[in-house]
Amino acid sequence: QESNGGSVTFNYRIQCNRNKHVQIVPWLISDNYLEVPSSTPQSELRTVFVGGLHGKLYAQALFDIFDSLFGGVVSVKIDTDEYNYPTGSGSVTFCSMKSYIKAITANYVEVKTSTFGPKLIEIQHFMEDKTCSMCDVMPGKKFCKSECFDYFCETCWKKHHSPNTNHKSVTRFHKSNQIDSSS
Repeated sequence: QESNGGSVTFNYRIQCNRNKHVQIVPWLISDNYLEVPSSTPQSELRTVFVGGLHGKLYAQALFDIFDSLFGGVVSVKIDTDEYNYPTGSGSVTFCSMKSYIKAITANYVEVKTSTFGPKLIEIQHFMEDKTCSMCDVMPGKKFCKSECFDYFCETCWKKHHSPNTNHKSVTRFHKSNQIDSSS
């Protein structure tokens, strides 16, 4: 058994007489979420999905990284499995549209720390259940991720975006967060 910066490694012998290394990385449930007080109305907050997170990256560190790069971070959530252990994805919420747009247009951020080497973090719009921003009646299943940064139903998307437009959409198929990036 040896300790290595917050993790513990055990050596054990398996049936075929080979040594096997098992690393145990402690994870505090409180490391999953961080929120700071904000006077920004809930309706003006914008959230991004982050993927490819290292298992040792906790909410405070992710908060600090995104706030230093884009500013305006008000909360960070690390997604966890049924045992409250990180799954490698999460979300970051911003209090300003300017910070959100900077993050969403970056697409990726490379993170290097003393704990782990270079890691590429993916940044995408976090698909929410919203109504169409134009008709305010139908579910907004399409999100314009390039210029409008708003939700549209299929009918209003076609009315608002010509076929020759540079606008790109992300489409929600159903509530299970399956999305499709398309033009």
